[in-house]
Amino acid sequence: MKYIINGIVIIFCLVLSGDSYIFVRVNLSSLDIPNLKKGDLIFREGIGADSFIISNISNSIYTHVGMVVNINPILIIHATTNDNKRFKNQVIISTLQEFVDLSQGIAIKRFDIKESELDVIVSYLYSKVGEKFVLNNQDDRLYCTTLLYEAISLVMPLDIKDSRLDLPFLFGDYLLPKSFYENSQSRLIYKESFYDKRY
Repeated sequence: MKYIINGIVIIFCLVLSGDSYIFVRVNLSSLDIPNLKKGDLIFREGIGADSFIISNISNSIYTHVGMVVNINPILIIHATTNDNKRFKNQVIISTLQEFVDLSQGIAIKRFDIKESELDVIVSYLYSKVGEKFVLNNQDDRLYCTTLLYEAISLVMPLDIKDSRLDLPFLFGDYLLPKSFYENSQSRLIYKESFYDKRY
């Protein structure tokens, strides 16, 4: 019965998820974010209906992840459904402000990767900008975690596993943000919630 109720709630959220973000700007100057580097993973506690679903099925507050690809200004490449109304369901480039505004909090993790290897990763990610977001468990899948998995795997093996899902609309193996967040090959350098840092 629990699974049926959860399924109904999740399907209801999907129906309403079109443009259901509650947008409230985060005051970046109030955050003590350390100096970022290319290759840093930035996770967010999402605020949309899709984030609610991912949080519930993964039992994790972090529901989305992207990678820092430029420092001045800070730019993040990630695969998303509707972060940007002009570029829906694709790989996009966002500023740090745009990325965190759609969150209740963020965490940042860093791999120890050589600069030359970071260049390979970042170049791959730029080549994917504009490609279609594909949420499935087939070879053509392309969503936030699989995008980063493919990029990082170009220079190092990743000890990250898919999670088995058994839901009415998602069945099979999917790579969830939780798997990246809990991966021991990267280290946590920052974590904060924004509940009192909006304006």
